[in-house]
Amino acid sequence: MQQGPSQSSEFVQVLVCADAQRKWTAHSLELLSDARAVAGRMNGALGALFPAAPSESGFDFNELAAHGCRRVRHLKHERFANWCSEAIAATLCAHRSGSARLILLPGTARGEEVAALLAEKLQTIWVPDALTLAVTRTGALEISAVLPGGKLSRTFRSGADRVAIVTMRAGVAEIRREKSEPIPVEEQAVRLDDLPELTAVGKFIPADPRTIDLTFANRVVSAGRGAGGPAGVELVSTLADALHASLGASRMVVDLGWLPQQRQVGQTGKTVKPDLYVACGISGATHHLAGMRDSKHIVAINNDPAAPIHDVAHLSLKGDLNQVIPAIVEALRRRTAA
Repeated sequence: MQQGPSQSSEFVQVLVCADAQRKWTAHSLELLSDARAVAGRMNGALGALFPAAPSESGFDFNELAAHGCRRVRHLKHERFANWCSEAIAATLCAHRSGSARLILLPGTARGEEVAALLAEKLQTIWVPDALTLAVTRTGALEISAVLPGGKLSRTFRSGADRVAIVTMRAGVAEIRREKSEPIPVEEQAVRLDDLPELTAVGKFIPADPRTIDLTFANRVVSAGRGAGGPAGVELVSTLADALHASLGASRMVVDLGWLPQQRQVGQTGKTVKPDLYVACGISGATHHLAGMRDSKHIVAINNDPAAPIHDVAHLSLKGDLNQVIPAIVEALRRRTAA
């Protein structure tokens, strides 16, 4: 490495990510909003770490400044082109500010992999599935997080003597821009010449949409009470399989025992933001909309033209599930076979 660890007054550091259009992901901006609030309470600065391949350019780092970031370390290495978790964790460990007490990462599968590796290298705690961050009167960090199973939460406290690694769920924080004119971000482009020997990755095997956590699913097909019963839910699952999507459910479907609680979408279930959300037989009650209304594309299949779900859907199919779903599945099969 040509440049050693930077010593600064950064109190919080955030691993930020960009999408295919070189725009900062909404999840990254959510993390910055929460991190800025914590840093402000501790009179510290907020910095970002961005891993990228040397050929990548054209990122608007001033957009990060508008969300409270003061410094961006643009870490460059060929291995970052494939988002190599071990390489990123090793680099973040080397370039962590000595005063940083909190490192925030996205609560994605890759983000959690990096967090676990980083926590092991720094010999510190990692809190996954975080929901809120707070600072106590004594200056300790308090982190509330969902426990495995999703029914209970717990508060973790981290003292001033160690750094806390935290991965936060997407959609639980609000994106907030600074009201005043943002201070221009200080960019540090760091070219990395060598990294420790890493485990070779032959290929990545995509997660099974039937078992993946709904929060991380790119496509979700959800069944509502309008499915009529377990047989109707099974029909909805055929559409999910045809779309390579995860199966979700409304609260009523879970309460009736047609699907388990971890499949529930809504205010008392999972908050999802997939590229595609298909609501089958779901009326669109407020508590359900709270968990999926930010999906990129929403399709509603419901025979009730007055159902509220039609008001938020980008495409509405007003018809009987028993007729609409088989027609869609057959069309998908013909397209696949063509």
